[in-house]
Amino acid sequence: MEVRAKVLPKYQITIPKKVRQNLGLKRGDVLVFEPIPEKKGFLVRKIPPLDALRETLSPLPEGISSEEAVDQAIALATHEDVSK
Repeated sequence: MEVRAKVLPKYQITIPKKVRQNLGLKRGDVLVFEPIPEKKGFLVRKIPPLDALRETLSPLPEGISSEEAVDQAIALATHEDVSK
């Protein structure tokens, strides 16, 4: 199935309906473009929502658990509220 899309002035494209349906895309989904050098093109695939979330979260500094990070964030936020 060959489907085409035009690149707009701000380098945006509208993903054709057939492609959206084939990938099961919804607004807010994240796509990854994997280069295929020998074909001079890209493989486009949808990232599962949990994987997309993991990519957006910054990793915790080494030696700090997620519980410690939450405690630190609460302490910092509480201190900032008190000092205002």
